[in-house]
Amino acid sequence: MAAILPQPNWRRFEEAVARFLQALDPSAKVTQDVMTPDRETGLPRQRDVWIETTFGGHLPLGILVSCKCMKAKISQQEMDAFRGELIASNASLGVLYSAAGFTAPALAKAKKIGIDCCMLLEGRPADLPGMLRFDGYCFRERVRLTLRGDPGAAFDTISDLFDLAVGDDGARSTVIASLLRHYEAEKPDIAAHPFGAVPPTWSAAVEISADGLAAPFQVQLDATWRAFRSRREAWLVNGSYCFNNEDFKGSYSTPVVDRLGDHPGPGWEEIDLADVALSGNRAWFVFHGGDWEPALRDGVGAQSPRSLIQT
Repeated sequence: MAAILPQPNWRRFEEAVARFLQALDPSAKVTQDVMTPDRETGLPRQRDVWIETTFGGHLPLGILVSCKCMKAKISQQEMDAFRGELIASNASLGVLYSAAGFTAPALAKAKKIGIDCCMLLEGRPADLPGMLRFDGYCFRERVRLTLRGDPGAAFDTISDLFDLAVGDDGARSTVIASLLRHYEAEKPDIAAHPFGAVPPTWSAAVEISADGLAAPFQVQLDATWRAFRSRREAWLVNGSYCFNNEDFKGSYSTPVVDRLGDHPGPGWEEIDLADVALSGNRAWFVFHGGDWEPALRDGVGAQSPRSLIQT
């Protein structure tokens, strides 16, 4: 039995371009590796991809697509060669797909002579100018504990303060349980917040008045947000990019978001809330909720209450 040899890269590239173009317009007839007659000689010549379609379902069009699977960018001289092939093919339109892109002179010439220059992108970073027209943002709820007033020396640590028994709407509770209950009660409906707007903040407080204290004070819990922006090179795109009009047809995928960790993961960078751009198109992820008592005890539980006093 004869061995089945793997297809060369250029053949796989042609097939991928043909598949994409067929999916782009299912009504068109897209043929890969076809022979069509030469305009001058009448002899058959090989074409990488040939498209037969109609404009408005009425006017017939022939489109010649050449696929260049090379490591180097397409040069101005190669653009001249394709122009000759286009004229000899009798095609109404010429499209040049390059695996590596195009030099600036080649793009300038293509725009002058009416040749469309494209790249097929399969699971690669969105690193071409004008390709990615929106940012990805991820927000994670976090809490900040402060004290309003001075508890004096009544508590050695914040955890001691958390465990103090207090009255809460006629019932007995601990400071931490009461504070978190009020925090959740004050929490707005995050899901109803307008898409594309920075999530809202809120706060809750419990007043502490006990024997041995010089004066009452408040324990306050504020909701804040950590903001992350996806790095452009971490986006993956699948589709076709046309340099002539900076148009992209296909799909994007943001970096994977870790829903459980404190950080969304690789491909995301933490930014200030003030740096969130509220114009243009955005991918938006908002994560909130959780068991805050262990986080608070681990974060500030061992600190002295006086370290969290705010005036």
